[in-house]
Amino acid sequence: MPTSTFFNLTEAKKQRLLTAAHAEFSRVPLHEASINRIIQQAKISRGSFYQYFSDKMDLFGYDFIQVHKRQQDDFYQTLIAVKGDFFLAIRTFIDKNLIDFTSGSENAYFRNVFLSLSFTESQRLRKVIRNKHPHRQINELIDRTKIKVTDDESLQQLVHLITSACFQTIGRYCQKNAQTEQFDLKTLRQDLLRVLDWLENGVVRKTEGA
Repeated sequence: MPTSTFFNLTEAKKQRLLTAAHAEFSRVPLHEASINRIIQQAKISRGSFYQYFSDKMDLFGYDFIQVHKRQQDDFYQTLIAVKGDFFLAIRTFIDKNLIDFTSGSENAYFRNVFLSLSFTESQRLRKVIRNKHPHRQINELIDRTKIKVTDDESLQQLVHLITSACFQTIGRYCQKNAQTEQFDLKTLRQDLLRVLDWLENGVVRKTEGA
């Protein structure tokens, strides 16, 4: 995460660096991203860069946190709009944001995130997200009368399970389309909603009289 030196910068200078970083992480996968290109676009020295971040992954993690926070804030508003109906909020969020994930302005960024991170980098990123953005606010907004979960720890496990399942589904489609850069949005949506249906209603077929 950024040093105190970074946070002491003016907002304009911080934003210039983050804009340059996000553009670079959208242009190429993380392992190909160039610190030189980032600092040139941000108009800072290499020495200054290392006063702000320990390495490229450190900067990437912070940039991803900003993207994640915007998505999380959007989901909070969706939860409020549907009066805490957790699964309805997820379906609404998917319909609202799926185009941006797959073909909108952030398409290249998300494609690089899903395709380029190693297992170690993914684990490091998940740890940062958990530490910086706990699910406490989501817990407070969810209507628990609609789900079979009552305590906060179990609710966090449910949120993590659903988030992981959705990310894995999107990641699989990114891999399928890595060569052709074509995205079957309809099929992806169907698969995401199917996963949600399994989690919400179960996969065991109920027999009559059971």
